[in-house]
Parts: sequence; C-alpha cells; structure tokens
Amino acid sequence: MKPLIKNKVFYLNKDYSNIAQQNLLNNLAETKGISEFEFKQEGQLKVVFDLMIIRAEKIELLVNDAGIQMSNRLFDRLRRDWRHFLENNEYDNMVSVPRSCCKLPKE
Repeated sequence: MKPLIKNKVFYLNKDYSNIAQQNLLNNLAETKGISEFEFKQEGQLKVVFDLMIIRAEKIELLVNDAGIQMSNRLFDRLRRDWRHFLENNEYDNMVSVPRSCCKLPKE
C-alpha cells in the first residue's frame, strides 16, 4: 500500500519532567511508522507518521505510557476527537475497493 504521511502537532499538559520527555522520545524512536518527532514548544509535540501503519490514537497512548498527559482543554479534546474521526475515514477510504454503482460484481 502507498504510504499516507501525516504531520500533526499533539498538545500536552505542560507539567512533565525531563525523564518523562526522554521516555517519550525513546518510545517514539522505537515505534514503526513514525519518521520524525520533536518538541516544538513547551506542551507541543510535532510528529510525522504514516497513517497506514500507525494512527494518532496509538501515538497518544505512547505519550500517556511515558507519563505525560495530553492537554485536557475543551478545544484540544475536540481537536483530538475530530482528528480520530478524520483519520478513520481517510484510512477506510484508502483501503476500500471502489465499485461502480451501476454494474454488479461478477461472482
């Protein structure tokens, strides 16, 4: 399958330790499908990943496993939910087989 590269910024709670940050960087480096990652500002993690291999939900789990909480502001929660919805639709559209509405498939 053709790779589907995404470039996303994840918003984190700003109160995390350097140890948790290093754990997260190690987790991301070991994860298949993630090509680039960096902390842009305090509380912002930029990740470039292949949607056909890994999704934002899995990256958020890696963040939580490292001991860092995702931002809990209303707008950030809505943004995450919207991102999950769009990624699921985009992935489903990529893996679906197009069919004609007028021609029945032969069995």
